[in-house]
Amino acid sequence: MMIAQDTQRLSNLIKYELFPEFRHCRDVITYNGTAKNFAIGDLVDATGGVPATAAAIAGIVVENTSAPPATATPVIILARGTAGVSAAGLNLGALTLANVTTQLLTKDIKVLTAV
Repeated sequence: MMIAQDTQRLSNLIKYELFPEFRHCRDVITYNGTAKNFAIGDLVDATGGVPATAAAIAGIVVENTSAPPATATPVIILARGTAGVSAAGLNLGALTLANVTTQLLTKDIKVLTAV
C-alpha cells in the first residue's frame, strides 16, 4: 500500500511574516555554480551555498528553484523578520537547531517549535 507524499510547502515553513505583500522580509541572492535544486526550507549562505556554520546563514529558501550549471540563478530567501518559521520546515543539514535558532534570531526570525 502506498501512502501519498507531498512536497514541502511554504505554509509548512513560514508561520507569520511582516508585510508579505511587499516582500519586506525577503531578498534575492544569485547562485552561479554547479547544477543544484533549492528546496523550501534550505538554509543558504550569501552565495547560495550550504552554510558551513550557523553564522554564515544568509537566509532560508522560500521557493523551489532549479539552477542550471554556471548560470546566474535568482533564489528567493527569507532574510529578515519580523517572521516566524516552523522548526520542522527547516532543512538543517549538518547544523544544529540550537545554533540555527540563535543565528536566525539575530535576523529577527523566530524558530517556532510544536509542544
